Amino acid sequence: MAARRFLTALLVLAACSNDKTQPPPPPQPDAAPPGPASPTIKFGINEADALSGNPQPSSFDLLTLRELWFAYSLPSIGDVAFMHIETTMPNGVQYATYLAAYSLDTANHMTANIPGSMVSITVRPATKKGDVVTMTYGISISGTDYQRHPYPGTWQVHVYVDGITGSDLVANINFTVTQ
Repeated sequence: MAARRFLTALLVLAACSNDKTQPPPPPQPDAAPPGPASPTIKFGINEADALSGNPQPSSFDLLTLRELWFAYSLPSIGDVAFMHIETTMPNGVQYATYLAAYSLDTANHMTANIPGSMVSITVRPATKKGDVVTMTYGISISGTDYQRHPYPGTWQVHVYVDGITGSDLVANINFTVTQ
């Protein structure tokens, strides 16, 4: 009986002992590394307003607005980035599309051919601040059909950059008409 207790105690001690012959397990990361930041957009009445840290207005009056500017930001772009802008009216009908080319190095990329075409367009400057690249674009409102035939309500602006996965962004903007 004493021998049995002794063997049981010996087995328990052996199970609890620290085996120094095995390497310790590798440390586990606390969390997965963050993925690329999502694109953002901010609207304003001019370029400086769109780039500012000021809050965006809740709506824009189509009858007094001269231009609608936006600042579109994402983590990175290639040498030349083609940004597509599509505006959709509140009734779901696409109103207009725009295309612009951007580069962080416009000295070496002054013009670029639109993909699939022989047409060349001027490359606009993009800016990089920290880990964010920002491209601005202005849409003329004054004297255009936006004003001649105003359509108040919530419009959609769809922005994406060719060849950049995750660059798709759809933002709502409210247009009003004050008489």
